[in-house]
Amino acid sequence: MRQSIRRLIPFPREGLSLLVAFAVAILIGVLSYRGWTEFGRHTAELEITQQTTTGIYSLLFALKDAEAGQRGFLLTGDESYLAPYLQARADIPLKLKSLSIVTATRPDQRQRIESLNILVEEALKEFAQTIELRRNSGLDAVLAVDRVARGKALMDQARGSCSEIQNATAARLTEHFAGARSTGNECGVVAILGASGMVLLVFAGTVNIQKGLARRESVTVAPLPRSPGLPS
Repeated sequence: MRQSIRRLIPFPREGLSLLVAFAVAILIGVLSYRGWTEFGRHTAELEITQQTTTGIYSLLFALKDAEAGQRGFLLTGDESYLAPYLQARADIPLKLKSLSIVTATRPDQRQRIESLNILVEEALKEFAQTIELRRNSGLDAVLAVDRVARGKALMDQARGSCSEIQNATAARLTEHFAGARSTGNECGVVAILGASGMVLLVFAGTVNIQKGLARRESVTVAPLPRSPGLPS
């Protein structure tokens, strides 16, 4: 009788298969979430890096326009040459501010941007002074105090600072691009292995359940012993 009753209890492998499948599903979910979170972080860093690169190129073009406009006016005295210079003077502070915002989460780049900001301000101040000197005293006065060379030196330093920022940005771009690609590959592997494992576990669980049901259906419970004295 005890043996017959024990056969009615579900076979442990049936429940175990389902528990393992459930545990694997949770593990896949955790790994996938972590992978996609990491992928999202790399993607965000890539976007910051690309914005920094674009901002530096835009700033360099504006600095070139400012320098070209200033030199054109110094050589000719024609106010029309100051048009690109004036436009650049209006755009450069906005570009520097945009770079400061983009690199706010990167202390090393933020420090470089601050140093660049100081160099650019000094260069623009020097440009403005030479332009006023040219207007009031002519080209000979500008050449006599060698103000053109000072402005050029400041611009060269600013361009060197931009190059440092670009190099650091390029290195970070390569790093995060490789990280994003690696994380994406890992997510793909986890998804494929997880899906395959889930299919196998569900299949194994289904087989075990079917075997258990068949086994229980084949079990016949032995009749209880009849107490003496009871009518048959």
